[in-house]
Amino acid sequence: MREILRTTDLTGLSDRDIPPMFHEVMERGWSRTAAGGRGLTDLRPEVPGTYADRLSEETTVNGRGMTGYDLPPTADERTPLLVRRCLAYVCACLRKAQEEFRDTRVKAYVS
Repeated sequence: MREILRTTDLTGLSDRDIPPMFHEVMERGWSRTAAGGRGLTDLRPEVPGTYADRLSEETTVNGRGMTGYDLPPTADERTPLLVRRCLAYVCACLRKAQEEFRDTRVKAYVS
């Protein structure tokens, strides 16, 4: 990941890098689960699951793979575009969480 980030141009990273479906999820915002977790509203399951703890619940509900069906098939072309998408989505979701919860307790990671 360090090498990918070193070689990926992240200038101008914005909401335009986010695919429409993911942008809609981010726009619909966050809500609390019955256990007090913080989940992206559109990603919360209709029937709550059983989780070991709140972190497990939040990771399961919010964790998603980024789509790349429309991206070039070769790694050299695909990887930088996919990384931009992931980072733009994470940043937008974190900004939305900060606005809604008025704190910075929501964290994210890209792997």
